[in-house]
Amino acid sequence: MHGLGKSNMSNGDTYEGEFNNNKMEGKGTYFRMKDGSTYVGEWKENRKHGYGEFFFLSGNIYKDQWENGAQNGKGTMIDKDGNEVNEEWKDGVKIS
Repeated sequence: MHGLGKSNMSNGDTYEGEFNNNKMEGKGTYFRMKDGSTYVGEWKENRKHGYGEFFFLSGNIYKDQWENGAQNGKGTMIDKDGNEVNEEWKDGVKIS
């Protein structure tokens, strides 16, 4: 696949967005069937990479920079009531 498209995964997940050489790359949206969460943001070689927003089924939203599929940098968790908490992550591990 190359360009804009949609892919339905065998586990029920879906990705809709940009592809490059059969990989999710560029901007796209990934919906996880298992828990109803959605990631909207940038991708590189099938991994979240760049700025993205992760929407939880609970109504919480996490906004952050991603690198190689993991949170990296200063992000913001916004709960369903609009309260914000700033967090810092390194390689997917919360450090503050």
